[in-house]
Amino acid sequence: MEHYTPSKAIAAAYRLSQSILRAKLATLSIEAQQADSLYVISNREGLSQQELSGLLSVSKSATTQAVKNMIAAGYVRKEVDAMDKRVSRLYLTEEGKAIAPRINEVFGELIDLHQEAFSAEERKQFEQLITKLVDELREKKSDISAKE
Repeated sequence: MEHYTPSKAIAAAYRLSQSILRAKLATLSIEAQQADSLYVISNREGLSQQELSGLLSVSKSATTQAVKNMIAAGYVRKEVDAMDKRVSRLYLTEEGKAIAPRINEVFGELIDLHQEAFSAEERKQFEQLITKLVDELREKKSDISAKE
């Protein structure tokens, strides 16, 4: 078994998870990055692109591109917020609603694979540690962004 530093392990786990995700989505006409966004939108219809970026921890430009691609594919539509005309809300189209259950199933399978790697106690510890790391990284990113 190869020795991993935490950063290498996280990167390897991410790459392997993305590979599994792409394989499971192969029968659908959707990219892994779009599937991430569609998964979130299907569980939180009406969110804004900014909210989607925050939930996925990706840049606004990456979210903009993913949303454009999903609109072009016919999976998502945007509606101007009735209360704040500067904000657009994201909703699934009928095609998006048709594909969403399979995407939710694929993500559920991936989550199950992740959880099977640990005992209940290990999962609890890992969740605490990874949450601590993500919170710290978000804070550092915010600090760096504020200085630029």
